[in-house]
Formats: sequence, C-alpha cells, structure tokens
Amino acid sequence: MKDLSNAVLQIFKSKAPKGKTRRLVGQVRVEMEENGFDIISDIYYMPYTTEKWGYHSGWKKTLINPHEGWWQEAFEMSIRFVSSVLGKEFVREQ
Repeated sequence: MKDLSNAVLQIFKSKAPKGKTRRLVGQVRVEMEENGFDIISDIYYMPYTTEKWGYHSGWKKTLINPHEGWWQEAFEMSIRFVSSVLGKEFVREQ
C-alpha cells in the first residue's frame, strides 16, 4: 500500500501549481489510514488554486486561472491509476 500511496502522491505533486516557492507542492502529503490513505494539503489558500476566477474590477477584465481544477484532475488520474494497478473499477459517489 505504501508504494501505491507514494505513486498517487506523485500524481498530485505533478499537477500542483509550482509558483515561485513551490510551497504548495512541498505541502501535499500522504497520510496512511487503517484501510488506505489520504492525500492532504493544509495550506490555507489551496482551495483557491483550483477555483474559476471571476471579474477583476481593478484590471477591468475576467481573469483565467491557469490551474483551475488541478486537484480534481489529479484525483481523476489517481482513480484511473489505482484502478489499473488493482484491477478493480472505482466509482465516485456523489
């Protein structure tokens, strides 16, 4: 399970916005659970890195977030990877 969790962690780190400091990449980590693992990021601004940006009144235009949806994309890639390794299909519950 440790090898699988590290591989999934690398997927998330590869998709994380790099920025100047690479702080977000460095703070994405894995936490082992009894029956699996969690991918965690405690950085307070992480949720904002995945959101769609809106109109910016100071610049008088709608800005586009180049990293929009990166966490969701990493999650989907991870599910496909884990499915292929374990030979099982996983379905995301709503």
